[in-house]
Amino acid sequence: MIQGTKVIKAITLPRLIDQLTLEGGVRETFLITYRAFMTPELLLDMLIARYEQEDAEDPGTLTKKRVRVVGVIKAWLERYFADFEEQIVSEKLLIFLDEMEKTMAT
Repeated sequence: MIQGTKVIKAITLPRLIDQLTLEGGVRETFLITYRAFMTPELLLDMLIARYEQEDAEDPGTLTKKRVRVVGVIKAWLERYFADFEEQIVSEKLLIFLDEMEKTMAT
């Protein structure tokens, strides 16, 4: 282990998605390894849920969180586009992007 680096020994999937959208450093490692414990469809569902989760956050915090979620999806698409070849995954992504566009237009 490199001095000063974090090591995740155990974590729930929702908490892992939270970490993924908070820390850029875990993104690449996660995108390389996630298929060992979840499907692309489940990952997309969880990222969309994280994007839509409003909690009691102020608008600035909510916007930052959503930008980070979109950043993860963008990196995922750029590097691992084959994960979106399954029809259900690509359809869910298109629906999400369409809804996101409608929300941003209002």
